[in-house]
Amino acid sequence: MNDTIAVKKPFDAHVHFRQGAMLRAVVPLTASNWSRAIVMPNTEPPIETVEQAAAYKKEILRAVPRGNHFEPLATFYLTKNLTPEEIEKGVEGKICKVYAVKSYPYGATTNSQWGYRSILEAKEVLKKMEELGMPLLLHGEVHVNEAGEEEDPYESERLFIQDILPRLLDEFPKLKVSLEHLSTATAADFIEKNGEEGRLVATITPHHLLYAREEAEPHVLLRCKPRN
Repeated sequence: MNDTIAVKKPFDAHVHFRQGAMLRAVVPLTASNWSRAIVMPNTEPPIETVEQAAAYKKEILRAVPRGNHFEPLATFYLTKNLTPEEIEKGVEGKICKVYAVKSYPYGATTNSQWGYRSILEAKEVLKKMEELGMPLLLHGEVHVNEAGEEEDPYESERLFIQDILPRLLDEFPKLKVSLEHLSTATAADFIEKNGEEGRLVATITPHHLLYAREEAEPHVLLRCKPRN
């Protein structure tokens, strides 16, 4: 009996290419091992329109080595400039098919200065996404609270799961949600109890789970904000 499974060219559900020289260095590595990938939109400037998504996709495809078949799947960055009209255009796909919207909380990660302090502020865009079936990819953290105070980054996912995520799901019951790079027991328990295919899922990055806070703090290269 064969107890192994061989996946020739799997699907990458979360990849960052950035731009310029970094993009040209990373794309060939991804294209040689993966068939398709959800491409994150926190570039500078961010991907907020279908025209920007189309231009970014072209830049990525130019960096794919000849002979490799690779399909980058475009996403929008949930900024205050992203409109319901762009969601419609992205779903329609005439200029560029857009597969999801990524939410970065303000101040939490690379190029997150354009994100909302609370995703619950983006009601009109979220309504349109819910209506058209556009998935929401959540960087689930509370980095700056409603009083404008910075939270402990190692507690930020737990705070999001316990407060913001339940309110989001209650207000938009048909919105498709993926909790990205889940990395706490709190988040795992929430998905275990509430997860549902086509409704609420999660991605996991193993390096977030390997080290506790006290192990990561003294070592700069381990500081991917692992949680206890």
